[in-house]
Amino acid sequence: RNGEKLGIEPDPLSVAAFGQRQYQVRTIRDCGVSNQQDYRVEIELLSGGPVYPYGAVIEGTLPELTIWVTDDYDVPADSTADLSGRVHRFVVRFDSLGAPSVVSHAAIGERNGPGALAVVETIGFDPTRQRLLVADEARKAYLVFDRDGHFLDRALADGMITGDPEGMALVGCEGSPGYWIVTDQQPTVSWFRVFRRDDLAYVGSFRGERTANTDGVTFAAAPVPGFAGSAFFAVHDDQAVSAFDWATVRDALGLDPGCR
Repeated sequence: RNGEKLGIEPDPLSVAAFGQRQYQVRTIRDCGVSNQQDYRVEIELLSGGPVYPYGAVIEGTLPELTIWVTDDYDVPADSTADLSGRVHRFVVRFDSLGAPSVVSHAAIGERNGPGALAVVETIGFDPTRQRLLVADEARKAYLVFDRDGHFLDRALADGMITGDPEGMALVGCEGSPGYWIVTDQQPTVSWFRVFRRDDLAYVGSFRGERTANTDGVTFAAAPVPGFAGSAFFAVHDDQAVSAFDWATVRDALGLDPGCR
């Protein structure tokens, strides 16, 4: 949280953390490899799991958690391709010593049609509304599903993303539903699109002076040193992290004051 470098991972793709003990699911690639079979989720539970894991998100209450992982495996460039395995869902149980084991594993999603995911990376989950959001770079939108992978006939930011849909962050609020912030990744400057959490209605957008080529983002609800309160963080061009004072963003877009 202070920006100190803690270590080096081989080509990290996504990290999802949970709870004070910071259980992590990291989708990473070994240095120097290109074969998709060399990709793995670092918690070694996934025999028969994703071929090309990318994004990850965690939900639940210990000792049992649900983990969703996107899988951008290769498919033939035709309309007969089976796209139902783009998201894997794992139910993981931890024993008294904190060791995990897989209770169940399933590939979920639509095989074809408007809810089929073509090119996947980032995934997010709203525990209040039990909705998954999955970034589809071919669709240039975030498709909305229930927790079991059933398409809800909604595509967040559809027609608004001019670059690539990338990282997303959920903002909780007191006295109001809250917001989703999603990334419109662009090479010169990335835009961050804000939507209401309940009805997914568009609210507004913001950007930094030079923050560009953004993949990952996160929202820190707890007070952040150097800021009035909360902060929004975004990766800049795979080489730095930009921090946005949330009070400034909130006031500029007229967001609910209970959000922090």
